This record gives sequence, structure tokens and C-alpha cells, in this order.
Amino acid sequence: MYPSGPAAEDLALESNRRVIEQSTLEDWMPSYTLLAGEEVMEQGLLADCAQTHRPAEFAGFDTLTVLTLSLDESLDPAAQSAAAVIADGETVYASTEHLFVATNVWVPPELMGDARLGVMEEDYSTALHAFDITGDGPARYLASGSVDGHLLNQFSMDEYDGHLRVATTDGSPWGASSTSKSG
Repeated sequence: MYPSGPAAEDLALESNRRVIEQSTLEDWMPSYTLLAGEEVMEQGLLADCAQTHRPAEFAGFDTLTVLTLSLDESLDPAAQSAAAVIADGETVYASTEHLFVATNVWVPPELMGDARLGVMEEDYSTALHAFDITGDGPARYLASGSVDGHLLNQFSMDEYDGHLRVATTDGSPWGASSTSKSG
């Protein structure tokens, strides 16, 4: 619940605390459900706490999960391995050794409205999350970081000699500013 104004902050805080206190670990961890038509065949967790990582910089409330599947075996998420990071994911690039996922940096709700556009014009950045996908085992979370500006699409990323290269544009991606620069 988001407060609708300063007077509603205490009510929102109390409501959100109650939701958290009544939740279980399964409510927060990435999970799956296998369906056959309308029937639930199986459900469970994709990643446990040891496989779930948190970037040093807050990246939102979503959980980005990379699931490794063997194409030689039947689809059974419970038998597969996953790596997860508490972050959103929008744009994906993969090389033969790494999987990179980029997303616009989360803006706190208190900056919504007219002030948000100004913050985005000045401080717009893109978070990047890296996973190792070499070998036969599951993907491994490596690291997270950020770059100034925003990506156009997945072709704005590539890897050369083990280094991720990104092309970004400073300023909001909606073109509200009359000036922008690339990096």
C-alpha cells in the first residue's frame, strides 16, 4: 500500500507491516507452477535463499531468476538449478560465457509526479546484473552494477575479452529533454 498523502503514511506503514508479518518465506522466493490445462501438476520454489542474491544498490522488489534447463531431460523445475537476484529485468544479452540483464534503476515512490521527471533527467541510470553460464551446471550470479543513462535495446550490449560493453544515452528515455549525450 502506498500512502495517498502525508496523513496516510502511518496507515500505509501499519498495513504493509501486517502483510509482511503474515507472509512466509515461500511468499517472497521465486516459485513455479506446472499446469496441464487448468490442473496444477506441480509447484515449488525455483531458488532457495543460498541461490538468491541482493545487489549492493537497491534494485526494486522483483526477483530475477535464471533457470538452467537440460534439453536432454524432461522439464522438471524441481530438479533444475536457478540463480536469483532481487532486481527487475528488462533487457537481456548473452555471450557464450555470460548472461547480462539490464533494467532501469528503480525510482522511489516519493519521487513520483513532476519531481520524478527532473530526477530522471539528471540521474537516470541502468542497473546491470551478470551471470556465469559456462559449463554444464547451473547459472551462477556474479555481480551487479550500474551505468549512467539508458540502453536502447539488447544491441546496446556486447562482451569483448571478458568485459561487458554498453552504449547508453543520458537523459530520460522519453525525450522530455531537448539535449542528450551518448556514452
